[in-house]
Amino acid sequence: MVCEDGTACKTRDCGGYAAGNTFVKQGLVYRGSTLTPTNAFPSVELTDEGRRILLEDLGIRTEIDLRGEQEAKAPTPPLPIDRVFCTVNGYLEYLEQYREGYRRCFALLADERRYPVYFHCTGGADRTSTVAF
Repeated sequence: MVCEDGTACKTRDCGGYAAGNTFVKQGLVYRGSTLTPTNAFPSVELTDEGRRILLEDLGIRTEIDLRGEQEAKAPTPPLPIDRVFCTVNGYLEYLEQYREGYRRCFALLADERRYPVYFHCTGGADRTSTVAF
């Protein structure tokens, strides 16, 4: 993937972080930014190499898009995998309002058949951070 400034967009492995006295397994849950251009990030482009890395090296099977379908605006998924919209907001005061989106997201994350998973919003910060937390 290529970001607006020409650098590679960051995709982060959520594994390795402590959750109580256990660790999240690496290589199963990834977070990052949009895979397609948006009004906020018009120069984002999923390159052929980025696509290959996501599909072959990381083995991504499910894309969880934390934006709404209207916000996403991409008519087709950028990857030939299952793309699921789970509309959420990245601020704690909105947890109740977006309860169904979070519930759907965590139900997907609870389904081992969906792994490895890539979840994202537009910039990969607020909404993805809230879900990762």
